Amino acid sequence: MALRASSLTTDDIDWVWDLYRTTLLPDQVEVTGRPESELYAAQVAGLESGSFSALVDDDGQRVGFIRVTDDGTALTLRDLAIEPDQQGRGLGSAAVALVAARAALAGQDVVLRVLHINPRARSLYERLGFEVDEERSRSTQMRLSAPAVHRWAIPEREYARQEARRGRRHAYESLDPARTALLVVDLVPFFYEANATCFAITPNVGLLAAALREAGGVVAWVVPGDPGPMKWAREFRGEEVAEMFRGSGGTGPVAGRLGPGLEARDGDLLVEKTATSALFPGSSTLHEQLQDRGIETVVVTGTLTEVCVAGTARDAATLGYRTLLVADATAGRDDESHNATLTTIYRTFGDVRSTEDVLELLAAGVLS
Repeated sequence: MALRASSLTTDDIDWVWDLYRTTLLPDQVEVTGRPESELYAAQVAGLESGSFSALVDDDGQRVGFIRVTDDGTALTLRDLAIEPDQQGRGLGSAAVALVAARAALAGQDVVLRVLHINPRARSLYERLGFEVDEERSRSTQMRLSAPAVHRWAIPEREYARQEARRGRRHAYESLDPARTALLVVDLVPFFYEANATCFAITPNVGLLAAALREAGGVVAWVVPGDPGPMKWAREFRGEEVAEMFRGSGGTGPVAGRLGPGLEARDGDLLVEKTATSALFPGSSTLHEQLQDRGIETVVVTGTLTEVCVAGTARDAATLGYRTLLVADATAGRDDESHNATLTTIYRTFGDVRSTEDVLELLAAGVLS
């Protein structure tokens, strides 16, 4: 179920007010306070401040509303109401996910209060990852912490091993921006929903894309395509999961299938892949397009680190590209598996750098 937020105005106050009163539990009225004039005034103030948004489903139907305030450090979910005939469709969870996505892209926490008389709501928020922040007399304050990039590290023994081999820690100490491509692998809504770390790396991916375009390089957005029904996938993953992954990349133009906070620009490459690696023969046209542009170096970002990112980086090295994987612009299942993959790539296939390192290499390349 896709859900989006749409602005409300004071013309919508009667709808908001009716839904607010309809969904408020009788006991909540006692806790919240009965003076309807004060509550009504609060709703009007919220609409005028722009803190209210309608929830619109994928059929274009208005199905509820949320009220969110922003103090610059956290988003506070003040109200969430779903039309009674729309409840049970997962819209409450989807609405909270919308708020969490907005907060995550800004590096903010999400805070809310749930009344003790509403244990079902508390259970919902706990399932969505909220934790108790503070207990109060009539309510519990809960918090969803902003996602962070992985705590990444390469073992010192691996650095020492490479330094002994080639006399330097990093294989590639310079970049020619005009012959460099940023590969952004699988950063589509499907993976954001499954892995909050995708939100945390999005600003770094955006910085790299902007810097490389400015320096004269190429940005390639790679999304999963539908390979069709495949016997091995059905046997290995099971029918249901195999079908789920077939559709993980979404449908429609590639530019419209990117995750929140990402935007393709004129001149970027837009690529579908039908295998784990974007550079596996027959998986996509990426290799041919990079060759047409004289690309020698690829900077790999995206998700999952240990699956499609690693597969693409390995094949890039096999095809002869100078390969860099950006440690804080990739998202894996957890720190442990992320770091294990970084170590393997660094040891055998390519360099592993931070976003800051790559930005400095691009800047130096422009000046040289």
